[in-house]
Amino acid sequence: MTCVVSTLLYGSESGTLASPQERRLNTFHMRNLRRICDITWRDHVTNNTVLEETGIPSMFTLLKQRHMRMLGHATLMVDGRIPKDLMYGEMATGKRPTGRPQVRFKDA
Repeated sequence: MTCVVSTLLYGSESGTLASPQERRLNTFHMRNLRRICDITWRDHVTNNTVLEETGIPSMFTLLKQRHMRMLGHATLMVDGRIPKDLMYGEMATGKRPTGRPQVRFKDA
């Protein structure tokens, strides 16, 4: 299961995920946990119960931990490094395009 989760979340710490993508990841995670524990939908077991029995955190918790870890790395970087500049940077000039703004890492 460790290989599957690490492969599934590869690169998620440096980017942003929309809520539909997070829900899909959580669904995949719960489906695999239920398959490993041999729990079918007819057993009427809630997701929280499955997570408590397995001792594995939810996908939302794993994503938040990875984001916080990346944020910690970026704050400790010296000034001038590209990841730190991108995280703390603001637009000096220019205009944003019309429509909904893109989701940024620091907004999540």
